[in-house]
Amino acid sequence: MNRNAGAQAEQLYSEAVQETPPNRNKLDRLVDLLCDHPQLIYDTFFAKAHKAAEIAVDTWHSTGDIKVNDRILILTVPALWGWTVMEETLCHAPPPELLETRYPQLAQQFLKLAELTLAHPNTTPGPVVRRTIQALTRFWPEIINACVSLKTQSPAWRQLYEATLRRADSLIQLSEQSNDPALQMHLAKFFETEASIFTAAPQPGGSPRSRLNLDRVPSQHAYISKTALVTRGERARQQLVQLLPSSDNMRLCSTSFITATINSIVYLMNLRPQFCEQLLERLINWYDAINSSEQTMTRLQSV
Repeated sequence: MNRNAGAQAEQLYSEAVQETPPNRNKLDRLVDLLCDHPQLIYDTFFAKAHKAAEIAVDTWHSTGDIKVNDRILILTVPALWGWTVMEETLCHAPPPELLETRYPQLAQQFLKLAELTLAHPNTTPGPVVRRTIQALTRFWPEIINACVSLKTQSPAWRQLYEATLRRADSLIQLSEQSNDPALQMHLAKFFETEASIFTAAPQPGGSPRSRLNLDRVPSQHAYISKTALVTRGERARQQLVQLLPSSDNMRLCSTSFITATINSIVYLMNLRPQFCEQLLERLINWYDAINSSEQTMTRLQSV
């Protein structure tokens, strides 16, 4: 590791967090530097990133109201930086010597913090909740891919898979409980991801984006139930379509949310054409129902 890089990283971090509010540009530069020198993350900066996000969550949840204390909002910038660093660490292959030990430990810390963050979404700033969902959405297929690819029966990896599965389940529950379009927009991406990886590929080979699919999961995997993943894929497709607003709640939704949800459905139809007819039918039925309401269509066309 380049010692100059380590010193530069420490200086950037110190300068960024000493400003009020913390300097977002310097923290972004620090992320780029850490990505070029990942050993710095394992040695020092994962702990800093985790602590920045953890302190913020503990503070927000202890006050119970993020709107009445301006100081709380200052924590948002380092918290978002923390989630970015943790995501970049865990979504890239670790050094081989850390595969069975350090990596699973850090991943469990990441998942525990995600659990705490999403447990009280109403007392956590929206950008942090959404950033957490983004990180989990990217992390989920990485873990599936690693569990399938690695020839390991390590209890640590079994526990990591099971913990990730629980966090994925919590996102489904969050979708059912939340009416926030900004939040649902990020959940749509999560459901799109689950629906694409937990189905078979349309044909052998395929494009790079379709390589991770159920065909790669052994039927007799030590701890992954292929049948359960099939069910997850089916449920994800249903959840994705259910995000489309009805005429009753159309006024709560922005055009960007509706467009993002439709884009996710169309993307899935393109990636997994075996479900094209099913998804297209549901999309057309939704549009017909919305179109039947003159007031709703006027609202949709005006935004």
